Amino acid sequence: MKRLAIASLGAMAMLAPAACGSGGGAGASPAAAGAARPYTVWANLGQASGPSLGVVSVPSGNRRDLPDAVLNPRLGVAYSVVPDAGNTAVRVLDAVTGEKRAEQSLPGTYVLPIPNSDQVPAGLSPHGSWLVLESPGPGPGAPTPAVSRLAVVSTAFKSAPRRFQLEGWFRFDAVDDSGQSVYLIEYLAGGQGSYQVRRYDLARGVLDATVIAEKGELNRPMRGRALQGLYSPDGGLHLGLYARSSGVGFIHVLPLTPQIQFAFCVDLPGRFSDAATQMAWTAAVTADGSRLYAANEVLGVAIAMTIPRAGQFDNPRIVRQATLPMPAAGPAGMALPGPRLALSPDAKSLYLATGEAILELDANTLAVRGRRLGASPVTTLVMGPDGSYLVAGHPDGHLDQFDLRTGARVSSVATPLTILGLAAVRSD
Repeated sequence: MKRLAIASLGAMAMLAPAACGSGGGAGASPAAAGAARPYTVWANLGQASGPSLGVVSVPSGNRRDLPDAVLNPRLGVAYSVVPDAGNTAVRVLDAVTGEKRAEQSLPGTYVLPIPNSDQVPAGLSPHGSWLVLESPGPGPGAPTPAVSRLAVVSTAFKSAPRRFQLEGWFRFDAVDDSGQSVYLIEYLAGGQGSYQVRRYDLARGVLDATVIAEKGELNRPMRGRALQGLYSPDGGLHLGLYARSSGVGFIHVLPLTPQIQFAFCVDLPGRFSDAATQMAWTAAVTADGSRLYAANEVLGVAIAMTIPRAGQFDNPRIVRQATLPMPAAGPAGMALPGPRLALSPDAKSLYLATGEAILELDANTLAVRGRRLGASPVTTLVMGPDGSYLVAGHPDGHLDQFDLRTGARVSSVATPLTILGLAAVRSD
């Protein structure tokens, strides 16, 4: 398959090792800036018919929708799941043209998992070799499912899909790069939203009897709402960003190693607050996997956290915390699809969409050193592959390009899209 030079955010973010300049000050108007660079951006879209992956080329404005698809930016392909007369067809699509490259069918009805509140399809392993599908969830007001069905598909179609069924309500959380360990959220009956993390051993065809609980907190159910899921670049960890209905948010660090049967939970700082405020958390991971950054513009706080290496037992911990300027609009005025935190390839700068503007933070000190304005409220960001520009998305469909060497907004394009979040960008 043809590999494309794509930079991405989200579960499969892998940043190319290239330097980038950092500029400060407010963004200039496009007319006062240097030449814009043509690019293609992949956006997760909210549509009445369901989630869709939109492909938009700028400045031509060419657009293509890939319904029910999840992007693999490493290979420049998307995987689409389509019902087919009682079966499910998994299709490999060219991520730019939408052309079908390959297809595999499996019996039964399956869908792409949507594990997080951003309503973006997921299911891929860290490096994209495996795709997990699940049975459709219950509709509004429907009873909790008594049985859950899941399938693990090789994205190269080198083997037949592996299907399994479990009693109770299970949903996808993560899958390791071997495709042999599938991590699931098990919702507890009568638990008022309580759940626990379980590992399904695909090689043995059994659900591991050990519940993966927080280290030192065995047999204690979890509660929270998943906002964002990231893999560490080496594929050894799943990093889940969660909001509680009241209290503080937290990071769930899950080792994707069968020998480690516990997880780490790191509470995020800030005042006790409601779910709407906690929903403003967003996160990004460095390319070397040593740090996770998280920020909440509504609470006015940013943090840097260490990440344990795969197979290690070191506790992750917050090593730096800083105060951010809070938006004048407050939580009620915020539209928060995500992801909204982008990291430069040299890991020296962070860019945070606050709704009102884009803040540039020093990645070492977390101090604010620049502010850029968009054409309208900025709610999602993605870094260009070489780190020289940033693409910002807006709920009204606008796409802005910022030259990071000058801090200028060099292009602004209106599109008829409802953008939930930007997934990746490619220079054309």
